[in-house]
Amino acid sequence: MTNPGNLIDGIVTGLRAVADLVTEHGGDAQKISAFLGFYPDGACLARAVYEMHVPGTLVVYQGYGPGGAGNTWHHRVSLIHRPRRSTDNDTASTYLKSLWLFTNGTPAGQSQRLIDYEFHADYESMLPPVLSRQTMIFDEKGAAIDYFELQMQIPEKGDY
Repeated sequence: MTNPGNLIDGIVTGLRAVADLVTEHGGDAQKISAFLGFYPDGACLARAVYEMHVPGTLVVYQGYGPGGAGNTWHHRVSLIHRPRRSTDNDTASTYLKSLWLFTNGTPAGQSQRLIDYEFHADYESMLPPVLSRQTMIFDEKGAAIDYFELQMQIPEKGDY
């Protein structure tokens, strides 16, 4: 098994290389970052989601397990995305563009869309991801935030 940190670094770099995705993050590529979860101060993902930049995306390593028919590891990674504030001129296609770009955006200097892109030499491209809206309630009065989570599985090249 290879170091999953290399995969996370590659995903952050790949996302930051999609010019339209950076534009959707207010032109600031730093708003696309890895959640490292260092113990004790940074170990709470819920707090990181609550405190993250809006718009912003966190790349979160969720773990690994054996792959389907092959003898490879599949790494699970989530993109946690809080989109920009909507405007009066937004339509569904303009407001949700960033979600489309997570799979269909093309990194600068590349010819492959992100869904077909190998983020690191030790990994295959992602399998078809799952996107869902999530809600986090953070106090007893029901105050909440919504965000999107793109769940990816990325196979490692090679065997166990």
